[in-house]
Amino acid sequence: MHVQAQDNRRATGLREMWDFTGENRTETVFASLPAAGYAVSLAGPFLSYLQTQSVAQRFQVGSNQDAFRILYDRLYQPASGLAYVVLPDFRFAGEQQDVHAFAEALTSADHYLAQVQHDLGANDLLIVTATHADDPTVSTTPTREYLPLLAYSPSRPIGHALGIRRTLADVGATVLENFGLAGHAAGHSFLNEITQ
Repeated sequence: MHVQAQDNRRATGLREMWDFTGENRTETVFASLPAAGYAVSLAGPFLSYLQTQSVAQRFQVGSNQDAFRILYDRLYQPASGLAYVVLPDFRFAGEQQDVHAFAEALTSADHYLAQVQHDLGANDLLIVTATHADDPTVSTTPTREYLPLLAYSPSRPIGHALGIRRTLADVGATVLENFGLAGHAAGHSFLNEITQ
């Protein structure tokens, strides 16, 4: 995915991914889902932007292991909703330019994601991406580069290329469409590309 915004601050990608334009004002996906009756859980080492999402259930986590524990807990809840989980080990390793720690975080994340993928329900949707890049081999943080996008649903286990997305807002648009709320999304949903 390409970051459409021109500035290079850490929260820029986060806002671009989850803000969308309503008829009269800008509203986030995190506010729209609870208004429609869906639970929203946020887990991560919080930026002030996430702290302002008062309608969401928030969890402070300091490691990828803690973050995945929250994701597993949300996965097994009977209520439908969104769990947005930040994996802090990548950020910490990138900021400290610790290539070894970054590699360890990748290995453990692969292990945890395999379990999540195995436990997903038929109608669940998993999106793995980033809101910014912290490259442990360079001192500039965040870096300006394309961000990864992996999407998986048990309803379509066959791989499919999604191409280069022009904005991170495509993730927010996809989540909104998944819950039937795509009316005013700023991005372009790729839901039909992974479910048909």
